[in-house]
Amino acid sequence: MPNVLLTTRCNLSCKYCFAQEKLTGKRMHMPMENVHEVIEFLKRSEYPIFRVMGGEPTLHPNFIEIIHLALAEGMRVDVLSNATWSESCSDLFSRISPTRLLFLLNIDHPDNYAAGIWEQIQSNLEKLKGRQGVTLSFNVFEKQPRSDYILEIAKRYGFDNIRLSLSLPVYKAENAFLPIEELHEVTPFVMDFVEKAESLRISVQFDNAVPLCIFTEEQAGKLLLHGVLDLKRNLRCEPIIDISPDLTIFSCFCLSQLANRNLNEFKTLEEAKKFFVQVWSVYQDAVYPLEKCHDCFYREKWGCQGGCLTYAISKDNGQRYEQLQTDAEDIVFKSENNLALADDVILMRYDVPSETYILRNTATGVEFELNHNLQPILPFLDGTRNNDELVQCFVGGEYGASSLQNFMHNVAAESLSSVFSEMLQQGFLKQVAR
Repeated sequence: MPNVLLTTRCNLSCKYCFAQEKLTGKRMHMPMENVHEVIEFLKRSEYPIFRVMGGEPTLHPNFIEIIHLALAEGMRVDVLSNATWSESCSDLFSRISPTRLLFLLNIDHPDNYAAGIWEQIQSNLEKLKGRQGVTLSFNVFEKQPRSDYILEIAKRYGFDNIRLSLSLPVYKAENAFLPIEELHEVTPFVMDFVEKAESLRISVQFDNAVPLCIFTEEQAGKLLLHGVLDLKRNLRCEPIIDISPDLTIFSCFCLSQLANRNLNEFKTLEEAKKFFVQVWSVYQDAVYPLEKCHDCFYREKWGCQGGCLTYAISKDNGQRYEQLQTDAEDIVFKSENNLALADDVILMRYDVPSETYILRNTATGVEFELNHNLQPILPFLDGTRNNDELVQCFVGGEYGASSLQNFMHNVAAESLSSVFSEMLQQGFLKQVAR
């Protein structure tokens, strides 16, 4: 679910904000040429949702133009906002079908707003009253959360969905969150909040990774059956892909200081996600935030990682990542370098119902299915040839013209260089300096 940071400017300063690290530096608005580039990237990735955030996205000087542009491209627009937008934004929103425009609104406690801001928020919510596709967000960052107001807002304006977030640590930042050792202390609040919400016919869902051990089996079972918890969504961190105004991308805000890349390094969203899966594989299923995680039944049975991955990375003080950084150049594809299969990679062949080849990285468990017409080139991936020379193996007929014909027929327009780049990013190839 990629997020597009239209701007790093925000008119509020919520102390639990997970975007805090990106908002403390130079204020940036995404240039329109970058907006076009992001939309093309998402379309190329066959991802039809333009999910805008900030900062406060409605503060972008071309916000209305951007919304029109995304809609004209056939995309659905999701607006992640603090609901302080202008009258002109409200006018636009009222003209767009709820099937094409959704909202995720982060509303803080009324006491935390300066004079006039709360009235503006209420006015904007009134104009959304009864509209489908509006979800409220409530953040838990203290042991005794003040939450009655969010239920009152949902009831008053006819919003029937609340996203419940355990405020997460942002690596090397100072946002407000609860240490993982203290998360179990908010369990009574969570159960009470869900019960109150459901009595008002309001659906609640956890947003992020949650350590299952903070609940009893009875509590966890109830939350699962009621859709509050989801075993796929809430047990493990998967790359979100957040796109900054300058097209810098990172896997999520909590890890926004680590492993930043540029959007143009990837052809599709899936390719970017695979890159970050490879990066964080040095922590996933390897480092846990609590000692008891190692012998935990929920980890063994369901793959629970003990909450947000940042907890584990912070425990390690980022040392594994720093080592990865030392070797970062190894996963930036350079056509002049020679290529070889990575040391931990094995080739597996299957022949029923048809011939299939799979490369498996035994260190990470990640697998890559190889088109069988590319299998003949594997012996040449021995570290003695670069990209151009490997392509020449095909064109020059080192193993015959028929293979080239099959390659052209079955792989069509896909370039061999792109295949090598993807294999490198996923850890199946290594580069050898000439």
